Amino acid sequence: QGIVDFNLVNPRDFAQNKHKSVDDRPYGGGPGMVLMVEPVVRCVEAVRALGNEPGHLVMLTPQGRRLDQAAVEKAKTAPTQCPNCGGAITKPVLRGMDTLTCDFCGNVIRL
Repeated sequence: QGIVDFNLVNPRDFAQNKHKSVDDRPYGGGPGMVLMVEPVVRCVEAVRALGNEPGHLVMLTPQGRRLDQAAVEKAKTAPTQCPNCGGAITKPVLRGMDTLTCDFCGNVIRL
């Protein structure tokens, strides 16, 4: 039906070490692994450069809220342009956010 378009990107393509690894040990030790910031940031910036509008960034984590239909509907209706000045809103909608502030005019937009 063409309602949703997915673009899958491998963060390992943006790693700069010999083994193209994107995971690291947690700061302060302990069990488990965490993602390195640098490859993830480069990956997100490259994906955002592909589009002609900011779109919505969704980063999934084990600690985050479950991605259900209600969360998708809230993200889908979040504005990508400020209704006051027309400036692009590039900040991601994060869990628990109920407002966005425009960087250009300072307008507060309620989600």
